[in-house]
Amino acid sequence: MSGSKDIQTEAKQMTKQIERAAAKAKANKCRVKFLGGRTYLVIRTYLVITPQAHKYTVRFHMLDGQRYGVCNCKAGAANMFCYHLIGAAIADTAVQHVRAR
Repeated sequence: MSGSKDIQTEAKQMTKQIERAAAKAKANKCRVKFLGGRTYLVIRTYLVITPQAHKYTVRFHMLDGQRYGVCNCKAGAANMFCYHLIGAAIADTAVQHVRAR
């Protein structure tokens, strides 16, 4: 029985991570630039892009019909959902929709 509780706890934690990342993506001013394939550059800007702007690369791939993404930020390195991933996922969904036409 403890195995199913572990899975439920893990699912709840993942849901909370996604909710926090989505809220942060909405609050932060980010620009997403398509780099080609399924790779995006996510830049967190304050008012203008500066050399000190936070820049992260997000890559997506498909496996068994599911989309997976990785980001090179600290949260991404810890296998957590980050707002860069959420922002890039929105862009990737749009790009893939256009490609499917």
